[in-house]
Amino acid sequence: MNIRLQLLTQALETKWDAFIQAHPESTCYHQRSWKNAAERGYGLSARFMLAMDESDTVRGVIPLFRVNGIVKAHYTNGLFGAYAPILADSKEVADFLLQSAFDSTRNESLPYLILKTLADEAMPTMRRLDSWVIATLPIEADSHKNWTSQRRQIRCCIQKARREGVTVHWGVEQLDDFYDVLAENMHSKGAPIYGRSFMQELVRSAGDAVNILVLRHHGRAIAGALVMSHRGTISVPFASSRPRDRPLRPNNLLIWEIIDYGSVNGMQTLDFGRSLRDSTSLDFKLGWGAKTSPQPVHVLSTRDEILNLDPGDVKWFVSAWKRLPRPVVDRLGPLICRQIAGLL
Repeated sequence: MNIRLQLLTQALETKWDAFIQAHPESTCYHQRSWKNAAERGYGLSARFMLAMDESDTVRGVIPLFRVNGIVKAHYTNGLFGAYAPILADSKEVADFLLQSAFDSTRNESLPYLILKTLADEAMPTMRRLDSWVIATLPIEADSHKNWTSQRRQIRCCIQKARREGVTVHWGVEQLDDFYDVLAENMHSKGAPIYGRSFMQELVRSAGDAVNILVLRHHGRAIAGALVMSHRGTISVPFASSRPRDRPLRPNNLLIWEIIDYGSVNGMQTLDFGRSLRDSTSLDFKLGWGAKTSPQPVHVLSTRDEILNLDPGDVKWFVSAWKRLPRPVVDRLGPLICRQIAGLL
């Protein structure tokens, strides 16, 4: 089989979309909206690669983003917590695309290639890290079944939020209020915020595949989530609540509304997103009955250097970031995220 490499162009967008829509292992993170967000929101270079045969049929794809970090420049197939593994119709094509990713990294003199995958396949010459898992939950078509399948404690928390007057609001016009909630929560955790322009471009480019949920209390946004739909799965790339409002139990209502929204819109699976093993966020997801699967990260170093991605080694940064004023972190956060987008 004669396979050639082709970079995504406007003329090939329809073929890219058709291939990922048909491939059973594709995720919302393969959608071209992430390319637009990276390029227009951050000014990054996105190298979306297609493997094509003699008849111009797409046999495989992989999205790559070039992140020109000051210290740890890299190519990656997933910004932040996204995972968009190689999709191919054969091992031969998958190996071809993996080698093409290696070649691109070396030819452009980048120190690292970071690939986030959803399978346990071996990737020779790459160092494997196993700190993360994906939590997923089946969604029933019958909303009542989804409700009764939840533990009594969860249902009580949802009902408490409703009794406290927490209201539900869907629509991409909620973006600014959601972003403010997200920024406040990330500041409280000592993490830099992604940037309003990045989120705006992602929402604008994703079209009907994206929606935003905001919960309000007396009109004030207290929690929210950005969700994306793809092939029967509703994913939650970003979600947050304001720390001071957590006694209202908004997180429980937030997840329930996403489940119900997914059920109404024909989704069969909720992808909570990735979490660190043994983390409190993972415990919350498991409380809904979610099951986990590995989300390995494979790292190629072109300079034989070990890339440390252990979150525990940035405690000094987290502590310092929390002490900075909110206006300062809102301004600096996107500049930092642009440098480390594939390391998170």
